[in-house]
Amino acid sequence: MQWIRRPDPAALVQGAAILATLAGLATWYLLLSDPPPLEARASSATAVQVAVPEQPARWFARRSDSVTLQVTGLFAGPRGRVAILAVDGSSPQPFLVGEPLAEGVWLEAIEPDAVVIRRGERRERLAIPRLAQGPELPDLR
Repeated sequence: MQWIRRPDPAALVQGAAILATLAGLATWYLLLSDPPPLEARASSATAVQVAVPEQPARWFARRSDSVTLQVTGLFAGPRGRVAILAVDGSSPQPFLVGEPLAEGVWLEAIEPDAVVIRRGERRERLAIPRLAQGPELPDLR
């Protein structure tokens, strides 16, 4: 007498889930991995270079004159000075000397009460706004 083993439904579901997981991982691996490098083939055809005028690039470029900057803080520490600037109304971010703030605008220097920026060939000094004086407090002696 031979016993015929019936397949367990739970084992079949688990096996199908494992196969689906492996198929999904393989699919995402193929989608996210780098494509194989293309072989360079020598051809007798010469490449045609198309001249692109500079004017359209200027139309869509952000001009350094239109960038608005706001100095919100200056810090000096053992590693150097840091300026906290808001560029074009965005949230304030820290910048170090020499970092670009926008296209054609760089942070050139950080002074104790201002920053110096370079817009193309122009230098500008932006002072940090001073806080208003608080009220006079009485002497508690």
